[in-house]
Amino acid sequence: MDQTTTFPALLQRICVKDVMTPVKNLDVIGEQNPVPAVLASLKRHGHVWVVQETDLRSLTGVITTTDALDLFAPPAGNQEYDKPSLTSLSFGLTLTAAEIMTAKPFTLSPTDTLHSAVMIMKENSITQLPVVDDTLTLLGEITGRHLIDHYLATQNKDQKA
Repeated sequence: MDQTTTFPALLQRICVKDVMTPVKNLDVIGEQNPVPAVLASLKRHGHVWVVQETDLRSLTGVITTTDALDLFAPPAGNQEYDKPSLTSLSFGLTLTAAEIMTAKPFTLSPTDTLHSAVMIMKENSITQLPVVDDTLTLLGEITGRHLIDHYLATQNKDQKA
């Protein structure tokens, strides 16, 4: 990066596909997996992508550690006993990934720029985005760590030059 190029300007020229972690290296779980399997994945990575059971690639949602906190919290307010909150384990219900996930997460295409990723993350207070094709097949992900790594790599190149 030369003196006249800023890091934000550089992000506008880099495609997501050049930086993303490919799907083969991601934690992916089927919609019907039980909560303990989801929590085991969250323990390792802090988030897990939820896919359809049939092909295990078609993205349907995401589960984050924030979603897990909702599971552990007691239901808020005056709950009707015949309609327990599915966001709390207080009622002893057996839940699946599909029942606790955030459906239809924001997504990126492989040709989107890292600048687009930054803007979506910032505007929505999220730190990871799935990369999908036109049929919502999960191809990979971009996280805040990718952006930090890319920034540090450009700084190291500048210091060596």
